[in-house]
Amino acid sequence: MNWDNIKVQLEQILQIPFKKVKFTEEDWKKMTGVKLANDVKNFSHNHQIIFFLYKDSKGYIYALAVDEILLTYTEHRLVSLLLETSRDEARNKVKFNTEEERKMYALRDWIEARMKSGHTKYEVPEDYANFFSFYSAKVPILLTGDYSDSHQVSFQDLKKLLESFFETEITVIPLQEKEWMILGPETLLIDSKEDQKSMQEDETIEESLSSMCSGLHEMMNNEWIGESHLAVTYPIIPAKTLLASISELRETMLLGRTYHIGSNMVC
Repeated sequence: MNWDNIKVQLEQILQIPFKKVKFTEEDWKKMTGVKLANDVKNFSHNHQIIFFLYKDSKGYIYALAVDEILLTYTEHRLVSLLLETSRDEARNKVKFNTEEERKMYALRDWIEARMKSGHTKYEVPEDYANFFSFYSAKVPILLTGDYSDSHQVSFQDLKKLLESFFETEITVIPLQEKEWMILGPETLLIDSKEDQKSMQEDETIEESLSSMCSGLHEMMNNEWIGESHLAVTYPIIPAKTLLASISELRETMLLGRTYHIGSNMVC
């Protein structure tokens, strides 16, 4: 969804200025007094009305702010309705080309609901686990993109790019905006080990993960539409620990981008 275009349209229709603002999740919770940031879609703060737009993969919340004196009650309701409709449209606009894609987005919705409630110990439902072969070990990689809102990245295009790079079947799970969970077969590390036989065994997995992600990051920068960031950890059985792994990699990504500024890859 191109929120910048929606901002411009609102300004043209209402003839008043809106400002796009960014908050941390903690600041948003303090201002609204709620535990779940997404529960409040608009509120008044410091003589401004704040309208929720979206939460990105790094946990930042983006919103539109307007001086409350400039907006009538009816206009307030109309802006709220327009933004809610736009968010619904962004969630529902995906056109599924394959059964895999349909199931993947259904899995995304299940993941989002569990993560929002803070329940990361749930196992993946058997239907999804069987369909995506989640009972075998996979290498989990969290990918986030730093491209503009005007660009759109399709599930099929990203999957095709990743499978071309890894030369094997890859599972791609869309998460939040500009965020994906990549699951590759454990053979990705076995292939890496064969190129690193001179290394000590206790270093091989970490070095293999680092080498694999380094190559992936370079490819993404050269062939994708913007800067990317990666977080990776040891192989998992997704059927059992997918939610916990997503939570762990998000935390790793956040810490890496906070304390290792300039680094695009964390393990």
